[in-house]
Amino acid sequence: MPTTNSTIVRALPMSLRLARTGLRTLAQVAPGPAAKTASRLFCKPVRHRRPERENEWLKDAEPFRFRLGRKSIQAWRWGDASRPLVLLMHGWSGRGSQLGAFAAPLVESGYSVVTWDGPGHGDSPGSSSSLVEMADACFAAIRHLRTPVHGIIAHSMGSGAAGICIAEGLPFHRAAWIAPPASMLHFVHGFRDVMGFSKSVGDRITNDMNTRFSVDLADYDVEAMAVPHGDRILIAHDKGDREVPIEHGQRVAAAIGAGRFAETSGLGHRRILTDKSVLSETVQWLDQGRPIQ
Repeated sequence: MPTTNSTIVRALPMSLRLARTGLRTLAQVAPGPAAKTASRLFCKPVRHRRPERENEWLKDAEPFRFRLGRKSIQAWRWGDASRPLVLLMHGWSGRGSQLGAFAAPLVESGYSVVTWDGPGHGDSPGSSSSLVEMADACFAAIRHLRTPVHGIIAHSMGSGAAGICIAEGLPFHRAAWIAPPASMLHFVHGFRDVMGFSKSVGDRITNDMNTRFSVDLADYDVEAMAVPHGDRILIAHDKGDREVPIEHGQRVAAAIGAGRFAETSGLGHRRILTDKSVLSETVQWLDQGRPIQ
């Protein structure tokens, strides 16, 4: 990861810093139990307080809930439900309202806009989540809405979840993936490094997750997913992104044959979500795939 581990560690919540110290010690004598504990910790999103600007965006939205198994997922809608539907999908440890800056220009352009807090995120219940469960939440939202999806705007790991949905046959007209990771293992390896584990312990973490979720995380590398209709997808990525380096966006664009790659500068991993030029270009991209009404 481009930033130094010491900088990242100082930015961690106190609970994770304490866990890091204990697990590093445990890994010296019992790497298996340490890896198993760490893999469960990895699957616990960090909840951050919603800033005031996001609260302001949500004031214009209608809150509702939908079911994902036994969980009741918190969601919001902007605009007339009869209009073409655009989904906003947040990333790991994020919130649906993080993409709220897209709502007003999309509604103005004639769309209905829906977002939600994924399982274990924001105002939704649970203390753990996964990439697969984030994709399942998208399918659950669509079943609840009973409306065809015109567009998808997804950020960071939300792009990976959107990729799973599209690879599994979700119909859509246009999508925009912002700061998409090319590999789920990028996050696992970053977690390993921040926690100060050796490569062998990191491999144990990966193996534990593969066993627990009955998956192979390598299957979620973009080159392995075979995402169709890449020409309908816009990739936007900032060259100074420290959380998901721009090389990931470039890999994603090449693997799916993206219709457009938009490189930004000076916005990082999150400010890109509120940049006026990114908002405008994204709405224009979705408009290009809009059916004639």
